[in-house]
Amino acid sequence: MGRRKWWGWVIACMVMVMLSGCMKEKPLLDELAEDGSGTLRVMYYDEESFQRQYGNYFSIKYPNMNIEVVSTKSFVDGDGGDGGRALTPSEIDQKLMSFIEKERPDIIHTNMDDLSKLVEQGKLYHMDPIIQQEGYSLDDMLPGLITKLREKGDGGLYGLAPSFYTNVMFYNVDLFKQHNIQLPTNKMSWKQVLELGEKFNQVGSGNEKLYGLSGGQRDSYEILSIIMQTSNLQWFDARGEKIVIDTPAWRELFTTVARAIERELIWIPGTKENGGLDYSTPEDPFYNGKAAMTMDITYMIDQMDNIWTWPDKKLKPFAWNIVTMPIDPNYPNESPYVSTYDVFAINQDSPYKREAWELIKFIHSPEIAKVTSKMLAGDIPTRVTYLKDKDGVHIEALAQLGPTANNAQDRFEEIVSEQRVSEDFKANVEDNMKTALDAIVAGESVDDVLPALQQELQALWDQARKNKKKIS
Repeated sequence: MGRRKWWGWVIACMVMVMLSGCMKEKPLLDELAEDGSGTLRVMYYDEESFQRQYGNYFSIKYPNMNIEVVSTKSFVDGDGGDGGRALTPSEIDQKLMSFIEKERPDIIHTNMDDLSKLVEQGKLYHMDPIIQQEGYSLDDMLPGLITKLREKGDGGLYGLAPSFYTNVMFYNVDLFKQHNIQLPTNKMSWKQVLELGEKFNQVGSGNEKLYGLSGGQRDSYEILSIIMQTSNLQWFDARGEKIVIDTPAWRELFTTVARAIERELIWIPGTKENGGLDYSTPEDPFYNGKAAMTMDITYMIDQMDNIWTWPDKKLKPFAWNIVTMPIDPNYPNESPYVSTYDVFAINQDSPYKREAWELIKFIHSPEIAKVTSKMLAGDIPTRVTYLKDKDGVHIEALAQLGPTANNAQDRFEEIVSEQRVSEDFKANVEDNMKTALDAIVAGESVDDVLPALQQELQALWDQARKNKKKIS
């Protein structure tokens, strides 16, 4: 090749490289019509609730976009089978897949549990490429949420969640200050919470007795379950065949909870002779100013200043605030109480993925987060940048913890679901766990109770797996 031809070839290659670098990357999705028109089928509980939460706002931005809500109300509420028979887990899964295939929604509204099932069935559009191409920021999302969504998507992101829910610790500021006890802080362990609450244990007696922590209307097993979830203790061996609760960690859990109940460090309602809760006992002492702390849903943040005016209550107002629920010190930024039941995904078979993506972006936009952050009626926006302290209440505590990765309780639910056993199994587990805990509270040794409990639960599990063919 001649010198001039060789240089000409080099220059031509350089020009081609420069031009390719200047050319805009080919869009993954078709562009919207110039007037923003189109039609979307959205799978949601009912039209009224969707329009109120998202649709009306979206119509302001895209007035020419027509949204058809495919209601899941009958699907969600009508879980009975023929003759009122309860559907098995496999039947419920099949009903969901059939609903999607029949109605062909462009956007699928689902939850964390069903997200992984839909991904496995190839029903959902993989969002990572379009997010990367468009530079759609997820940086201000609740820490750990995107990781949890990817966990459900086997590493890929197939849905986004606009809101989450959690429990928080409410505390009576006046009681702490009155008795010169240090105020609670975010990210305490259960050990720290119980030690803090114990300082109120000797204050007052009779009708004037104070409690460190109110369990609300929860029974002993529910208190055990709450603390158990924080500890993230495994129920099964790796193969999901053997119950493994006769361990030092489980024994410590039962001992801690039994001691707290026995010494009345945690208030729980009395029980009737049949074992049920006695609701004739005084209602939650926290709201009566008789307990320093309680656990409740975020909905109560908006309700706290209203309960003093409830006509059927005789409550004396007090200063209050919130901190995070207790954490496992080994995982200080995670909480099993943080979750979401709203996940929006795009149907893999939708011919209108661009329109669907625009609605998904809008639902998870800063504009929507700004609006919902001012209401806090139970749901909390996942774009936590907009959570600000309000009237002295530590609202930013809501953004301190993300969902627990590899949650042991999720693993328990997955194993039970995979085995297609009857729901009676879980009810029997709860009954046996409560009986065991109450026995320890009554004075029996945890070293005697736990081995026996493990054998009982193993027998229940073996029987449930043996009988699964009868319900499948």
